[in-house]
Amino acid sequence: MVTVTITPTVTARAARPTASVATTRSNTVKSDVMGRSFDLGTIVRVQKDNGVPVIILDRWTAQGVSDSALAAHGVPIHVHSDAPYQNHNDKITYRIPVAQGAVFTYRHCVAIDQPAVLRSSTLDEFVRLQSSEKVVLLTLDPKGQAVKAENDPAC
Repeated sequence: MVTVTITPTVTARAARPTASVATTRSNTVKSDVMGRSFDLGTIVRVQKDNGVPVIILDRWTAQGVSDSALAAHGVPIHVHSDAPYQNHNDKITYRIPVAQGAVFTYRHCVAIDQPAVLRSSTLDEFVRLQSSEKVVLLTLDPKGQAVKAENDPAC
């Protein structure tokens, strides 16, 4: 009788775990507005940080609304012909990463007595808004990332 002894050899290697895009995005990009639910202003420029678009925002104020109220509740975006927003300081800007899947809504004023025309938009289009429509309201998540943006449809 012959006894055969077999010693198995393992040649497979375990793959290294990789971070998902969402995890990488949220953990590597710094936001200057964490803790706010909303922000209002104009987009000065957009830069990439580890592949994530980051809005450089010039913050504006809303007439009769404290900054803390705006940060917590936002402001209503509606057709108007007056100047409800003001830029008191164009020297300070804020970095706001754009969350994956963020929604951009473009609003255009046709006439003061008509509702704004709405359509889906992109961050690239928001960067190029005309001066009469360039004020944007950003909705932010708890990490300080922009998850929604809508522009002000001034007539």
